[in-house]
Amino acid sequence: MMPLNGEADRFATALLTDCSPHGLGLVLTDPVKAGEQVLVRLNLNKMVLLVYTVRYCIPMKLSQFRAGALFTGYAANSYQGEPAAIVTALTGRE
Repeated sequence: MMPLNGEADRFATALLTDCSPHGLGLVLTDPVKAGEQVLVRLNLNKMVLLVYTVRYCIPMKLSQFRAGALFTGYAANSYQGEPAAIVTALTGRE
């Protein structure tokens, strides 16, 4: 994922803890502000860029933050699939 605030110049790794067609649960090493939009890169037989809006980000312990993000839309791609396909790609389960 990469915040869209222009401060980052590359994607950072996040640990996916849960997901649904409506959003993601993540564990991050750096905090992200609530309301901030982030770009998530996902391979769905081709690279797809998804936009999520961070709903909350709370500290768990030193350098570990729990974040929830709401699916906002697709960014610069022609993906026409269902949001449920995102969940399948992330979890490997249908």
